[in-house]
Amino acid sequence: MTNIWPGIVCLSLSWLFLVPVYGPTHWAWIIFIIGGICCNCFALRPFTFSYSPSVYYLSFIVLSIYLILIPFPYNLGAGILLIGAIAAMLCSILPKLQGMTLGLLLSGFVVTIQALVFPCFFRIAVRYHYIDTLLYPSVWLMKAFGLNVTVSQTNLFVQTHNGVVPFATTIGNMGLFTLLPIIIGALL
Repeated sequence: MTNIWPGIVCLSLSWLFLVPVYGPTHWAWIIFIIGGICCNCFALRPFTFSYSPSVYYLSFIVLSIYLILIPFPYNLGAGILLIGAIAAMLCSILPKLQGMTLGLLLSGFVVTIQALVFPCFFRIAVRYHYIDTLLYPSVWLMKAFGLNVTVSQTNLFVQTHNGVVPFATTIGNMGLFTLLPIIIGALL
């Protein structure tokens, strides 16, 4: 199951281009989504599953409603799950689709769970912008790598050959927006 990591990382990195946090929405999210789905389909290719058509018909209805009610990009996972449910219904005719179906279902599930967590993360990030709890572990880690670092309130000051560089310990600077979807995918 360690082969699904490239797919989860690709799906997680697509959020950097889907949600306009660091810049405007960019078309590169399509490459990461397709790459993540392909990686997961390839990783889950040897697995097979048994299916119940009634479950997929019910999920088709629920996912269609979710796809209509939730705005883009937060409904993207439901769209991938919907395509996976359609592929699962076709598995009785074409059994070779089972690996691709599992890859689509896993990718859709990961993207849906990530999309459910992001609104909560944005509310927390606005309220608690600075991460003081990571300040001193960051200092310890930087000193372990031999950097000359000092602390003042919520800022790190790193001495370089060009001078002293201030580094605020915020959610954006610490890369938590990038790490959050990867952590969510790892927990699944």
